[in-house]
Order: sequence, then C-alpha cells, then structure tokens
Amino acid sequence: MKRSLVAVIAAAALITACGSSSHVIQSDGPRLKLVPPSPISLRFSSASNRDFARRDAQELIHIVVVPQSARHVTEVPKSAPGWFREELSHNFRGAAVAHRTWVVDEPLKTVVRYVRTHTRPLPRPETGFGKSTSRIGSRPTDNYMFRPIPGRSSARWLNVAMLPLPSGATVVTAQAGDDWIQPPSARAELPGTVRRIDITSRHSAEPPRVRVHVRDRYDVGSVVAWMNGLGVSPRVFCAGELIGEPTTTLTFRDARGAVIARATVGNGLSDHCGALSVVVHGRKAPPLITGDLLLRIQQHLNLDLTPPKPNDVATCLRQRHWTVSTATRGLTARRKGVSLTLTFHLTGKVTSSRHSPPAVARCLRESPHFIYLG
Repeated sequence: MKRSLVAVIAAAALITACGSSSHVIQSDGPRLKLVPPSPISLRFSSASNRDFARRDAQELIHIVVVPQSARHVTEVPKSAPGWFREELSHNFRGAAVAHRTWVVDEPLKTVVRYVRTHTRPLPRPETGFGKSTSRIGSRPTDNYMFRPIPGRSSARWLNVAMLPLPSGATVVTAQAGDDWIQPPSARAELPGTVRRIDITSRHSAEPPRVRVHVRDRYDVGSVVAWMNGLGVSPRVFCAGELIGEPTTTLTFRDARGAVIARATVGNGLSDHCGALSVVVHGRKAPPLITGDLLLRIQQHLNLDLTPPKPNDVATCLRQRHWTVSTATRGLTARRKGVSLTLTFHLTGKVTSSRHSPPAVARCLRESPHFIYLG
C-alpha cells in the first residue's frame, strides 16, 4: 500500500486580518557566512534519479529483519489468500520498487513481535502506521514513510504485511519504493538572479495570516535550489479533498523587486493532488510535486505556514471556561486568577506572555498543520 500525499488538516473558522504589515527574514547580526547553493545544485537527470531510486529501494527494504529461521521465497505461497498475494505485489509508474517475501515456521504473533522489535534504525522512518506491539490483529500491516531526498525522490515508503498460513507457518512480505524525480524543462528553472522571496499564507479570500520577506542570500539560494529540485507531477485521481487547506504563495523577485516567478499551492488551484502551480517569466510551468517543500521552508526559516486562527483559539478557550478578549495582535485569556496574552506573529508563530496551561496549549495544537505522508 503506497501512500503519497501532503495533507493539511484544518478547523473551519474565521480569522483576523493581518493588514499590510510583513516580517523580514534577514541576517542582521554576525553569523557564519554561508555560501548560497547553486540554483541547479539539486537538479539531476531522470536517468540518474531512477538509478538512485533503485539503490534506495533496496536500502529501505533491508531495514526489515526476520527470524534466522525464515526462508526467503520468490513469491507468496499459493496457500495464502488471493487478496494477500496481490497486497504488496504491485509496481508503480515512476517509482523503483523492491519486493521480498519470507516464510517463517513460527506462529503469527511470534513473528510479528520479532519483526517489530528488530527493525533496523536506519534509514529512519519519518512516520509509521499500523505498528503496535501490544495488540496484534489477524492481518497485521506496518507502513512506513521516509522523508524525500531533495532533487532525487519525492516519496519513499516501506510496507510490511504478515499472515498465518494453513500449515501454521507465517508469511512475511515487504515492499519498498522510491518515487524518483523527473525534472521539468529548463524553462521552469528559477535563475540565480532571485534576491528576495515573499511568502504569504491565507485561507480563501481572507488577508494573509503569514507575510514574510526573505532577503538573506543563503536562505534565498536554498529555497531556489529546492524549487529547482522538484519534479513534474503526474496527472492522477485524488480520492477525497483537503478540508480547510490554506493557499501558500512564494513570489520570487530580483534585486529591483521585479517578479521573476510565482509558485502557489492550495485552495484547489490544481487537479494534480496538491501540486505546486508555477509561473516563471510569465510562462506557466508544468505542475510540480510539492513533496515536503513547505515543511523544509517552515523548519529552515522558523515559520508556521498554517498558524492557529485567533477566532478558533478564542472559541476553544471559551468552551473550556476561559474569559477571552482581543489584544494587540492577539488575545488575552483569564481563568481562576491566571491571565496571559497570546501574540500572533506574521511568521505564523504564537508566543505567550507566560507558560501556557494545558488547556491553552491544547487549543493552540488544534490549529491547522501540515502532515507529510509521502
């Protein structure tokens, strides 16, 4: 089972306006001078990325450790149900996939506990689904996602399924995959003349909740290189929709402030499952796979592109019997002699005038946030 999605979970509510203010991200104090990367430092050929993906898939599948008594077999035994034989037998277009299957002459629960407690730590998964050592069902399946590798892969995963056989033995089958990046044409590349990046994030037609200007040469160069390392998004069908997804826009400008390119994701702008819509020098580029780009930008620049909404936080606190009033760029909350002020910054971050009690922290956590699933 392959998972490939950048999901945004959000609560629906109104937000307060940020006006026309903005926050500048620029190195002002003394710091180690970092050399900006080349704009094409993460751009590789499809053939090179495909070879990388094949090696990576083999590395990913080797984190699965089975008992020494396990027998490696070329296919799932025919005594297993047809649905299980098909479960992890597929290959995917644009992905390198590795398969392995073992038969272990031990009961299912014994094998499951062994596999789950002996998994190799590297490569380290970003997330794991369905893993539980305390409760084992009749069809245990463990699914892992690994962070993409900039310029090389847009999604990396590992699926492990186990099932008892009529003989009393247990079959273990694993599938690891790496979606290699297929770069767009050179016309979609951002040039090295980018000197400023304006980043905004908003819901629907509301004013931006996040508005920052990035001017540090190393930060600008890093984001440009990440952008140029993205791959073309295949046209695929998406099941469901992303509720409350914000619209995030990156505007790339030259030294004079003229717009070189603009990249936007969110708010149903693309039929390519959350792909990045990019315009370079006035020409629309093919939709690009966003991958974990927004997460990397958030972490690198210390932003929150899906910040808590003041009205949502206020409603949440009132439901927990707090008295809430509006303050400058934030909220003031009081309950049982405790008073604090929450300030909502244009970086998307929220600070508190004192240590936040559990109820306040919980209301802030209920805000929208990005979850990388592959």
